[in-house]
Amino acid sequence: MQTSVMQNHIATLAGLYAGKIYADVCNKIFNEDCALRSSVFSNILGQDFVRIAYQAPRVADPTVILYLNDYNLGMINLANSVSSGGTRYIDALGTQVHLYAGGTGGVQATLTALASTGLDVAITELDISGGAASDYVTVAKACLNTAKCVKITSWGVSDTNSWRASSTPLLFDSNYQPKATHISVI
Repeated sequence: MQTSVMQNHIATLAGLYAGKIYADVCNKIFNEDCALRSSVFSNILGQDFVRIAYQAPRVADPTVILYLNDYNLGMINLANSVSSGGTRYIDALGTQVHLYAGGTGGVQATLTALASTGLDVAITELDISGGAASDYVTVAKACLNTAKCVKITSWGVSDTNSWRASSTPLLFDSNYQPKATHISVI
């Protein structure tokens, strides 16, 4: 019963928007220790909810690109294990990158580890407290140096829209004007 409700809901939404979206199917599903976060889905279905969550939209729209999005490297093991008969359900891994000034040192290693799955990798929700040009350039270069890194998405457009607004973490100021950091990344 629980499985069919989940499958029907996902199939309905995926069918409605078929051909129009990339989809973050599962988002922030891990605890800090890489275990699955407690949720109604994991509590009832265990890890199997992940496979179900990726199968249903694929049936409704075979062309959809399905992401697993998290900040935890536990998604590497999950991405490698969620398969059946060699079929991959997850197409790409999104890594949430909320950094502090000077904290970009591990980005290249993270992207390399994620790319080791053979899946495309995207930097999602990028913001850097202080928004230093050198930090943003380091992140952009890490993506460019990783063949499987396909995109970078910032967490918001301007500092005024950021959940970290007081630390001016984005590429555009509160008046939506590009900062020097934006020019450095370009």
